[in-house]
Amino acid sequence: MRPRSSERKPRTDAQRNRERILEVANEAGVGPGTLYRHFPTRDQLLEAVYRTEVGKLAVAERKFSEAMSPIEALRAWMLFRGLHRDQADRCPCSEYAGPWPLETI
Repeated sequence: MRPRSSERKPRTDAQRNRERILEVANEAGVGPGTLYRHFPTRDQLLEAVYRTEVGKLAVAERKFSEAMSPIEALRAWMLFRGLHRDQADRCPCSEYAGPWPLETI
C-alpha cells in the first residue's frame, strides 16, 4: 500500500527547490506566498531577477563611462560584472566618486 501524499516525504529536488524559494523570499523580506503571488512561475521569477541584474549593469556602464576614459570604463564595468553579487551591491556606481574598482587591480 502506498502512503498518502500528505505522508510521503518530498522528492529531493522538490525539497531543494522549496528551500531555494524560501531563501529568496527570506532575502526579499517577504513570505513565500507573497513571492508566489508576484511570480507564479519559475520563469517569471527568473525574468525579474534577470531584468534587475541587467539594469544594474546598465547603471554601472553609464556611471563609469561618464567618469572615466573609455578603456578604464570598460575595465571597471567588466570587473563590476564579474564581482560576486554581495560585493557588487557595495559598488558605489550609483554615486560614482572615485577610481573604484580600478584601485583593486
